[in-house]
Amino acid sequence: MSKSELGCKTGVISGVQAVFLLFITRAFYTLIFIPSDSFSGKAAAAGMLISAFAELICVIPPWILAKKRGENAYESISRRFPKAGKAIGFAYSLFFILLSSWGITTYSEYIVSTTGEAPSLIVYVIPVAVICAYMAGLGIDTLGRVAGIVFVIFIVFLPLMWIICMPDSASFGYAEHTGNYWRNVFNYAVTDFSLSGWTCIYAVLTPNIRGKKPVAFSAIGIKAVFSCFIFIFCSILLGLAASVQRYPFYAVGGYLHFGKTGNLDPFSVFAFSLTALFSIAVSIYASAKCIGYCSGAFKSPAVLTAVLSAAVSVLMILAEINPGAETVAAVGIAATLIFTVALPLAALAVKPAGNRMSGKDNVKCH
Repeated sequence: MSKSELGCKTGVISGVQAVFLLFITRAFYTLIFIPSDSFSGKAAAAGMLISAFAELICVIPPWILAKKRGENAYESISRRFPKAGKAIGFAYSLFFILLSSWGITTYSEYIVSTTGEAPSLIVYVIPVAVICAYMAGLGIDTLGRVAGIVFVIFIVFLPLMWIICMPDSASFGYAEHTGNYWRNVFNYAVTDFSLSGWTCIYAVLTPNIRGKKPVAFSAIGIKAVFSCFIFIFCSILLGLAASVQRYPFYAVGGYLHFGKTGNLDPFSVFAFSLTALFSIAVSIYASAKCIGYCSGAFKSPAVLTAVLSAAVSVLMILAEINPGAETVAAVGIAATLIFTVALPLAALAVKPAGNRMSGKDNVKCH
């Protein structure tokens, strides 16, 4: 295995593994999707398809950049403007720290709301950060292999379990709130697209993907189908009650029964936890990759980014900072347009000069 300039392990994953990894990272955001008061499975599905089309357009620039030069935006710009490239790399890293912090806080809130009250969300922040730091430390190649296992659970086992359990479940029957259908479609499309910050991870990890195939397109397509299934299924099973559920995916587990074995709450928690921890770990890894490329001063960038993510999460909790949906949407959309679209386009516009600064991966995780 080749070594980078920092003397740390490189990591390359196949196109198939990349699809698995990107899908699982995005699935976490699908599962925490909080419906509006006028919940509509049909409108949600239509909105998510529109959002998926917008995401497909957004990932074209980083894909072209990787296909032409085998680099991401900050690597390509660094060849011509080293200082600007490093600054851009650190900007990517800071966003991923924010993304992982939000993931840690959201997952901690989920644990508290579904398993009972705790003295403070901080009780969960440190353990989650430690677990995710360890996962990130295993490297992108290991994360790619694990993603395949999680992918099978979500694409095969989860829908199968839900469908099998429906006959034995107490369902409210299909029902939707009335209202302006197209307004609901627009709201769901914007909300779903605001969760597209995961495309920034793809924009950074493109040099780690073997073959430079359009794997993000496949991941987005699978995500769109899966998301539509989730919300249509929730509307069928929960009916009007879906609009008052904070986590419709978790609520479905409470209504699904398999014979006399009880409901599927434990499985819902397990499935949600898999995607949450995996998504946070990938965000930490992406941040560490950026820092590792831009500076050799940090011996363990994955540990550093995990600590910073935990610190930001604790500060948010102590300051009782709970950004509203509008704020989250604005940040997510802005990040997607800047980090996934604008910077790769700027890199393509800059004529490359000289050799690349390093190999494919500069993350020393342990």
